[in-house]
Parts: sequence; structure tokens; C-alpha cells
Amino acid sequence: MAKVLIVYATRTGETQNIADLVAEGVRFSGHEAEVVNIKKVKNEAALDGYDGYVFGSATYHGEMLQGMKTFSVSGRKSRSGRKGRGFIRCVWVERRS
Repeated sequence: MAKVLIVYATRTGETQNIADLVAEGVRFSGHEAEVVNIKKVKNEAALDGYDGYVFGSATYHGEMLQGMKTFSVSGRKSRSGRKGRGFIRCVWVERRS
């Protein structure tokens, strides 16, 4: 059984809901899943002990949230050679006159 870390960045909580659904799918397939807010990941050591990763972020003005941007660069060595996936949450708002 693999152990998967699901890290998310959110402004309104909606991305956490998606992360929880991803974790449910991981568990349904027979693996362990832990869901963590990016704000709780303080260093690369927080990535130790996992076989795979899923990273998710909301977008704001076409960019992922700053916490996830910083994290995606800082922990590259720790994730080397491990399986990973990602998702983004975005909303399209159309203004009508």
C-alpha cells in the first residue's frame, strides 16, 4: 500500500474540498492519503515518508497561489524519483452588460 501526500493551496476552501475528493479516490484504490494545507508545510522534511504526491492550487488572476508557487520550487530534490500529479481550481466569470 502506497502513502500519498495531497497538498493544497486555497483562498476560499473550495480547493480543500477537491483535495479531500482526491484523497477519497486514493483511499478507495487501497492506498493511504493525507491531506495538508500548504501553510502547514514548512520545509522539505515535511515531504519525507511518502510514495507519491498530489499538489493542487486555486488560481487568482491566472496564477497559482503564492504559497504553492514557492513550494513547487523549494521541494524538488525531495520529490525526485517519486510519482506525482497536480490539479488547479479555476473559475471563469463572464461579465454581461
